[in-house]
Amino acid sequence: MNETQRLLSSIYGTYIASEAPHQINISSTDARRLSRDIKSATQSILPSLEDIFNPSQAHIEKLLATDMYPRFVKHQVTASATMALASDRDRFPGLGDCFCITDPKRADNPIVFASDGFVSVTGYSRADIIPRNCRFLQGSYTDSQATKRLRVSIENCEETVELLLNYRKNGDPFWNLLYVSPLLDASGEVRFFLGGQINCSTTIHSRTDVLRILSMNDDDNESVIDSTQRTASVKSRESMKDVYMYPKSSFFKSFKKYKASPLVKDEAGMENELIDKLGKLQFNKQVEAFYTAYSKYVVLQYTPHSQALTIKYYSPGIIDILCLNLPNGSAAPIHDKDIFKVLAEHSPTSVSRSFKSVVREELRLGNAVSIETGLLTGYEEVKKQQGFFGSGKQDKGFKRTEEKYICHFTPLKDEVGAVAWVVLTVAPKVG
Repeated sequence: MNETQRLLSSIYGTYIASEAPHQINISSTDARRLSRDIKSATQSILPSLEDIFNPSQAHIEKLLATDMYPRFVKHQVTASATMALASDRDRFPGLGDCFCITDPKRADNPIVFASDGFVSVTGYSRADIIPRNCRFLQGSYTDSQATKRLRVSIENCEETVELLLNYRKNGDPFWNLLYVSPLLDASGEVRFFLGGQINCSTTIHSRTDVLRILSMNDDDNESVIDSTQRTASVKSRESMKDVYMYPKSSFFKSFKKYKASPLVKDEAGMENELIDKLGKLQFNKQVEAFYTAYSKYVVLQYTPHSQALTIKYYSPGIIDILCLNLPNGSAAPIHDKDIFKVLAEHSPTSVSRSFKSVVREELRLGNAVSIETGLLTGYEEVKKQQGFFGSGKQDKGFKRTEEKYICHFTPLKDEVGAVAWVVLTVAPKVG
């Protein structure tokens, strides 16, 4: 606007004014009219044009302050966390063994069961946690828009992944990457909500740390990823929707079964596996990877006396990975089945006695345990010969192949520390 005003004044002074050095030949009447019009334009019309953009400017500024900039900050913090994941794993506690279950049928949807990892990450005692709503971890700087999105997802009984600023009991803030999913009973009704989280904060102590994180870019992240010099370890899996009609439960029983010693991981939880994976991914894949890791779960009811582990709730991810989808659109029933029997049906080997004894013993002690197993989740194309003596055309078919997974069994305990539920997450073996 200022430039336009200067241009009009220059035109008037150069060509129209009575003392103009290059005065054009116009009548005095036209010169006075032009003078009035230029004065009106520069003093009222042009300034009023600036107001046209005021509402839009206010909207954009509000959007920047309440949505875009917070999202950018979260992006940078999580990207910084990913860099630390590749080089400093100890800063990310709770991954894979930090769960809680809330009861929406009780007032305020309180936590009713929590894992030891949840207690450790939050810094609160079990008595402090149960029965309280998860919002007690929030504080004055927790993003209200993020909590609103989380609340809406819970009200709509939807899965969601959200990054929240939470606070430990001692007041220390931490970024909580949270996965929440409704648990549906056999009739399809929501009975509980399952929450899985990871403390993905990095060490931020000064303004310099903040500026360092905000100034990060993808090149920084890629340089760290390259410096780890680790090969890709997670195989992509194509959608099974076009081939889900091939496998049947009896198909798995046709494989020769044998007993093998289980490989027990040194530490329970997904830390070593998923952290390796996250450390290699760009930010736009991190939340997806986190969701993928937590979206394949089974919630088992634990009976202390018999040490039975009965399937009560499970995610669509488990249905997909085990190819339990049926041609009519339903899923093969696994509700109320023993988890070891289900794993045996979808494994090239029987679930060994040592596998079961290790899991049961650790759960009896109230400990989480991670153990390796093989599942028939891969597909391999085969050609089937038709006709006599090898004559005729070859039709394509599929057969199931074994892929390695880590089964993470995490006990969830009540207010007195008794194991009531066990969350089993199934994650691809990395490396």
